[in-house]
Amino acid sequence: MRKILISALLVGAGMSVTMPAQAATLLKGSLAGLDDIHFVSGDASPPSSGDYHPIASNTVYGRTDKGNGEWVVFKGNADLTGNSGNATVKGGSGWSELTINPFDGDLGFTGMNFGIMLNSGTTFTVEIQFFGDVDTQTLTGTGVSGNTAFKLAAEGDEIIKSVTLKGNFKQVKQFDMGLAAAPTQSPVPEPATWMMMITGLGIAGAAMRRRTTKVQFA
Repeated sequence: MRKILISALLVGAGMSVTMPAQAATLLKGSLAGLDDIHFVSGDASPPSSGDYHPIASNTVYGRTDKGNGEWVVFKGNADLTGNSGNATVKGGSGWSELTINPFDGDLGFTGMNFGIMLNSGTTFTVEIQFFGDVDTQTLTGTGVSGNTAFKLAAEGDEIIKSVTLKGNFKQVKQFDMGLAAAPTQSPVPEPATWMMMITGLGIAGAAMRRRTTKVQFA
């Protein structure tokens, strides 16, 4: 039994720990049951009450329409404006990126609807960051013609932390979001830590194997 245990530990020392890939889907159309996001002119900013969107800034804020309303951040690589009412984001010269995430770091989302209108071309990309994942998933939206509606949905019980849209945008509008609490993160040892633990157990097991038992008669 000890031989089997030691062999398994030593073999395990050469193995890496992998986590299942997180994923989402991007399709044309819209998801039902999400919260509308609105922009309303005002002089308040998160986390104060009221709605706010500045002029000539690369960050604008919207709010969901259910409950007390949660702030949602829209950040671009150029100056943005958020038109009142219909949640339309427009950008200045060179606008090609828009990152969207809940203002509250304890919130993420499971799905989002949005409409895309491009200055040129028919495709754009979406970079998705999940909670607990250092990597991003990149999806491509195709067939954009005029204002085209898309829906982004996390698979299984995944929670999205933020998304970044990239393309030659004219405007992005009609945002809906399905907010969800960020998952509780349990610490996961790094591969190097696993290696040290397994190696230590292997050495301890080998030492036990070499031990001899002395029998003394009275």
